[in-house]
Amino acid sequence: WTTTQNVVNKTLRGIAFGSATVGAAVGAGRVAVYTTNGGTTWTPATFNGVPTTKATVGLRNVKFLNATTAIAVGDSIILKSTDGGANWNYVTSPATKTLVGLDFRGSTGFAVTQAQFLKSTDNGDTWSDITDLGWHNFTLNAVAVDLGGNPWAAGLQTTIVTSAPVTAVDGEAEIPVSFALDQNFPNPFN
Repeated sequence: WTTTQNVVNKTLRGIAFGSATVGAAVGAGRVAVYTTNGGTTWTPATFNGVPTTKATVGLRNVKFLNATTAIAVGDSIILKSTDGGANWNYVTSPATKTLVGLDFRGSTGFAVTQAQFLKSTDNGDTWSDITDLGWHNFTLNAVAVDLGGNPWAAGLQTTIVTSAPVTAVDGEAEIPVSFALDQNFPNPFN
């Protein structure tokens, strides 16, 4: 294990790599750093187009979609980088809560938090709110996308939600290993 300390003077909350050498880390107070040499050095990132009302919001999670494209989420904010995390551009979204969970499969991604579930189908360029009123009171902390492209989110109250089709696997019928007919003594009808 190698430890790199004092990368930035803020708490880092998320880290991801797009390749063996390109990675990014994000954290409190809208901080982001990136590496192009496998983590040997980390450089502060630049933020573009972030509204002044979100100038100091924290970032919670980051996910690379490929070697250079990454999405970061946080306190009601979504950012996108197309250069390995060096520059982060503000993405307009319906996010109103602190987004903590983030995952993509192909061009489709999901971000989750308390009472909000967001979806993108264009590599994070646009987002829509797909929150279901049946579970809008749950705090969702993590999301994963299965091989079929279905989101699975987990959170408080021992909750797991998904839009995946419901499936079931029935157990196999048990076949007796042996069978015996014994005499029932003193039954006179035997």
